[in-house]
Amino acid sequence: MKSQLRHVVASALYPTKSYNLPSVCERYGLEPGTGDEAFSSKTRYVMSRLEKLSDEQVFHISKQVVADFPDDKLQAVVEQLEKDGCASASNLGPPWPRAQRIDNTAEITRRRGQPSAPIETL
Repeated sequence: MKSQLRHVVASALYPTKSYNLPSVCERYGLEPGTGDEAFSSKTRYVMSRLEKLSDEQVFHISKQVVADFPDDKLQAVVEQLEKDGCASASNLGPPWPRAQRIDNTAEITRRRGQPSAPIETL
């Protein structure tokens, strides 16, 4: 999910003019750059800065970006992460369904010799 979120944020910022993109990114706390660098590739410009941040920081930035640059796809991803309780870096994990993660957790618990609770009680 973390890579997907970064790509969706970059897509939401794509309509920004290349010469404005560095200042827009700086407003969200991303590292500064030049208009020439952004003109070369706006997506790469944003992605290279987001890749250096933690998942939690990217999630926080994504909420700011969607407020300033309404984007249906970004809004949907942010809402899904909030609904799933994935607003922290520890929860922005693999993109497989939550039920499968619970099954995997139960299996790991069984391997350690600890009894696992039925999925309904989790």
